[in-house]
Amino acid sequence: LTIPHHMMGRSMQPHLLTGHADKHFELVKRVLSRWTGLTHWHHCLSERRRIDVRNICVAFAKHHGVVAYWREWIDSKPTDLFVPLTEADRWIRSRGVTSTNARLAWWLYTWARKDVHLRQWAADEHAGFENSRDAFFREAAIRLSTQFETISVDDYDIAVLKKQPELKKQEDVYVPPQVRYNLQHAAPGRFREILIEVMGPRCKPSERPGGLEKPVTSRESTKAGDSSETPSNDVTMDTADAAE
Repeated sequence: LTIPHHMMGRSMQPHLLTGHADKHFELVKRVLSRWTGLTHWHHCLSERRRIDVRNICVAFAKHHGVVAYWREWIDSKPTDLFVPLTEADRWIRSRGVTSTNARLAWWLYTWARKDVHLRQWAADEHAGFENSRDAFFREAAIRLSTQFETISVDDYDIAVLKKQPELKKQEDVYVPPQVRYNLQHAAPGRFREILIEVMGPRCKPSERPGGLEKPVTSRESTKAGDSSETPSNDVTMDTADAAE
């Protein structure tokens, strides 16, 4: 079972969108550091701190009365809702806004709105990919259920397998974007889970060789300090494992 190429391509779209949003955020933090003379902006790495920065930018824009220009900004159809500082500055000055703080507040406001847009778009794309993937898996599971009376599946705890790894609890621990993407979007055992949903009791747990509860790997054997036995290479794999 192979997921179609176009479907797998869609799985990367959320990562690309999040990457664009992160680049914009880094630019905003650099500008804020220069403007305020403070470097603590660069420590705003967690999602909570990111939301705090957005809220600060929105409040700053409201204080200087530039939020009202947002609709006109959209209607003017710029190349992007978030543009370089110089371009946003020219646009807002052409509307009679001359205060330096107000002009900066306008640019920061466009970033805040754009950041929300990109991150919501990424979330929607991820949900769309998961729905398409699950529909594809379900069609395959239904097809298998009509071809076979019973199917042997591994009896690993799927609830544990599919649990997404949690990031560290510290609010401001930096995790590289690709690592964060891999951690948050891992979903092992999904096809197996759908297969069991479709076939119910017709899915039979596979028998493990040698009466082992789980196959023993050479690494596990080494950790246990048992060099007297050679781990078995006979590993039972089911159709669902091969698909993933």
